[in-house]
Amino acid sequence: MTLRERRRARWRAARPAIAWTLGAFLVAVVIAVVATTSLAGAQQACLTGPDPCPAADDPRLAWLVVAFVVVPLVWLLGLLLLAVRAMMRGAPD
Repeated sequence: MTLRERRRARWRAARPAIAWTLGAFLVAVVIAVVATTSLAGAQQACLTGPDPCPAADDPRLAWLVVAFVVVPLVWLLGLLLLAVRAMMRGAPD
């Protein structure tokens, strides 16, 4: 196997992991930005108007937990599954 073929095979194996990582990062950023923006708006409305302030059981805080804890765990699980799949493909029959 030539160096070019090995590089091509390595890139072919890494492509799904790169796509998975970028997708998970994008999902986490979108969830975090939306939840943070919504919380900031609720806090501003709380300070300037009669609206109640966000409490500790606010669902937007749960979305932040999803963005910073759940999405990275799902990302890691996906990478592990991709690694197992790559090892199974490369295993001799």
